[in-house]
Amino acid sequence: MYKSSLTQFIIEIWLDGSLHEPLTSSFATFRIINTTNSCWPIFYLSFHIDNQVIIEEDIYGSKEITVKVWYTTENGEKKGEPMIYDLIYLESNLDLPDKNEDNGTIDDMDEVRRRYVGIQCLAKQASLVMTQFVNKLYEEETDLRPIDIVYDILDSRNIEYRIFEDGVNEETIQQLIIPPTTIKNAVDYINEKFGIYEGPMFRYVNYSGQFLLWDLKQQYELYKDAGFFVEHKLPVYTRSKTLYKEVNDMVAESPDQFLTYDNFQTLHFANALVMKYGYQDIFITHPHEDIFHMLKSNTDDIVTDYGIWHANDEMKYYSDLKNRKLYFHDMKGFEVGSGYSGVYDDHILTSQISDCFKETSLIRFTMYRNVKIPLAEKVGEVVYFQPYSLHEFWPGSNYAGAYLIRDSDIVFSKHNRGIPEDNVVCTATITAFRTVQSMD
Repeated sequence: MYKSSLTQFIIEIWLDGSLHEPLTSSFATFRIINTTNSCWPIFYLSFHIDNQVIIEEDIYGSKEITVKVWYTTENGEKKGEPMIYDLIYLESNLDLPDKNEDNGTIDDMDEVRRRYVGIQCLAKQASLVMTQFVNKLYEEETDLRPIDIVYDILDSRNIEYRIFEDGVNEETIQQLIIPPTTIKNAVDYINEKFGIYEGPMFRYVNYSGQFLLWDLKQQYELYKDAGFFVEHKLPVYTRSKTLYKEVNDMVAESPDQFLTYDNFQTLHFANALVMKYGYQDIFITHPHEDIFHMLKSNTDDIVTDYGIWHANDEMKYYSDLKNRKLYFHDMKGFEVGSGYSGVYDDHILTSQISDCFKETSLIRFTMYRNVKIPLAEKVGEVVYFQPYSLHEFWPGSNYAGAYLIRDSDIVFSKHNRGIPEDNVVCTATITAFRTVQSMD
């Protein structure tokens, strides 16, 4: 990822509000993983340290870990306010190297044996939000939409949220009992029983504890013309005398334009998903033991109506797979509307079937200079990819256009170059998807 200068970082490790010098000086790697396949970000810390420090200071999870990350100036000094990650220690690995029987304390050890120690963590605020207890009764007539129940749960606990209602289910609920569970499971339960959105649902809590909820299909449609950032991919050679300058100037002058030449992958799963989920799909919900509600569809219709595609809805798969038929019969939905009308909303089904086929074509690229950390953490949002080699936007195989970010893997790493000042550099690997490979 090209920008005008290499970005460096300063990282400090704090325990229970105090700077911890041994952990800070022994820091090796700090990894932040955000993915739409989870409900919160996951963090991984590694240290090249004598494990006696961990043992004597009792660092096994009872202490809150805070990681502070600063951008640096050209002189290597802290720049602005740090990004602060308050973490909860989940698990670790700890070797016990051979030492003398009486090796002394960490302040005066006879023998130092450094090993790599890994600690896996969760964001404190994110985990506290998603694991809050929920057990509520909504008596008839509630006159509430499924998403209104979500609002009520979040508002009653003063949880900050960012929710988009595009594609939301407007049908109202008669009554609902949410059994004893967590907020994360309560939202999933509401979606399973009624369907919060028409398309695939994205629910997540970022590291600061903000709850995020939207329809991925609608989010894509809203922002696919530009994305919240643009990734350019230049060829290694071009006959154009102006292309390099034009693109590099655009990237240098804009905070949301980035550039890469290499480390770019594409992944394709269309046939695998048709084999897994079938071409002819029969979705059956059982609201009661003696009642069922059925929706029949096929892959082409699902992709056209609910798929994530830029300008062309043709998903590429082997045509003989059309004989693959699959029944989905373990879904349990509830009635919607006023009174016992026997009406069962198709949002339960469309949300689930669209989720099956949402990612058949993916791109993966690495940002390795001037990484904008808050930007790189935004999973579930739209990135626009712009290639310039002719074969990369060939008709019918055009990789250009918008994708939804599925995974973000940010890694801070310390490189000891044999000088007093160790340099911390950062890479961010982004994986983004859409249903149809070609833009057009």
